[in-house]
Amino acid sequence: MHIAIALYITIPAFFMLSQYAYAVGDNPEQLAMLMGPFYGKLIFSYLVYIAGAVICYIFAFVKLRNYLYSQLALEGDIRFSSTVTLGRVFWISITNFLLCSVTLFLAWPWAKVRFTRYLLENTYLHGDLSSLPLENHDQQPAKDPANLLARGLSFYPVLF
Repeated sequence: MHIAIALYITIPAFFMLSQYAYAVGDNPEQLAMLMGPFYGKLIFSYLVYIAGAVICYIFAFVKLRNYLYSQLALEGDIRFSSTVTLGRVFWISITNFLLCSVTLFLAWPWAKVRFTRYLLENTYLHGDLSSLPLENHDQQPAKDPANLLARGLSFYPVLF
């Protein structure tokens, strides 16, 4: 849909640009003067395209997360669920982006904590965790970057 809107804006602008080029002939200054609205339409179509891509990404993230958590189960009848909503994730994402833009991304850690807090507040566990059998593994996990990332840790402190 957003691609159709972007094309609806840009295709007529390209035809108008070709008509302007034909009308002014060999005078590049006049052509440059007439191209001002064309650049505005081009930038607007890119913004529409980027906004549509962001909305599609957020939609896919929310729906996929809710589906995966509804299908996740552990032995002992322990189930998970997620009640993340599209509107709230969109609002948090937009306000986080605006705040980070204004603060030159100094608020990035706060924005990540805010988003993670929302995700955690809307993730639920159904069942009794005490029914899970506990196992003691005496081996330490590997410290390579792939294992650190798999456990949710950043490998940057290891490198620096």
